[in-house]
Amino acid sequence: SIELTGNSERYFLTYKDNGVGINPELKKDSFGMELIETIIEQLEGVIEISQESNWNTVICISFKET
Repeated sequence: SIELTGNSERYFLTYKDNGVGINPELKKDSFGMELIETIIEQLEGVIEISQESNWNTVICISFKET
């Protein structure tokens, strides 16, 4: 599931996946995560990775409108 919402101050991009999940150790060292974090930094954004019931991986990226 992918959802983009927003208000007058920030946008929220939420990705939810019910697959096997993300290994916490791999997410820190992967090139893909480094690239994502660099892009988020440029947008003055924040990334949060968590789990919810029925979703093994939930990634929420919040950022300002540029």
